[in-house]
Amino acid sequence: MFDNYEFKRNLGMYLTSGLSNLDLEESILEVEKRITDALNYDQRLWKEKELSNVKLRVRASKVNKTYRLGDVFQIYLRESELYAYGIVLKKTDSIDLFGSLQSFTKNELSVLELENIIEKKKFCMIADSGSSGIKSREWKRVFHYEDIVLSEEEINKIEYIDVENGGVLRPNQWTYRKIIGDPSSGSWDGEVISETEAKAIQNPYGTSGQGWIEGYLEYLVLGKSVSEYKKRG
Repeated sequence: MFDNYEFKRNLGMYLTSGLSNLDLEESILEVEKRITDALNYDQRLWKEKELSNVKLRVRASKVNKTYRLGDVFQIYLRESELYAYGIVLKKTDSIDLFGSLQSFTKNELSVLELENIIEKKKFCMIADSGSSGIKSREWKRVFHYEDIVLSEEEINKIEYIDVENGGVLRPNQWTYRKIIGDPSSGSWDGEVISETEAKAIQNPYGTSGQGWIEGYLEYLVLGKSVSEYKKRG
């Protein structure tokens, strides 16, 4: 029972309902009271004893530089001043597939709101992401989503876009290639497509660091494409 995800979610919502900042002493006191009241719901459980009060210990959080499949992160986009969110869809020794949710908001979303978006598989971009944003803690961990979001079959069908110009001799000549399934496979094996087709694919080829991920998202906020960001001057 206590490993049940829905149970933990409902308990957490009950204990923190109406409390926006747990850093405040009055919020901690309210959580302590709610726990005490819940444990005293049936006083027969205490036999000849009684629970007088529950006390919580709070300390500075440790810097956690690791992450796992299902971890959900909040990203603040400075240029647009919006919150974006992403979830780790696949994690192996060679790939960290990060799904950016189709949601850009002025205010932070609740865990329940994020779960609803994830359950509907609403992604604006999927990318093999570096972990610098997580390690620097600029990407804030929100919660861990228990269920598998995308199957291996679904992941193998994801389309990625690679954009290259003609180098020094032909800097304005662009080639667009569509790669399916593996964002780190050889791009030369990809299918050459038109610029119009490229703009419809919002999953970048290759491994993208924090700056690139945030840059792509800023462009998506503006209604632009990943391929346009890759071509920026």
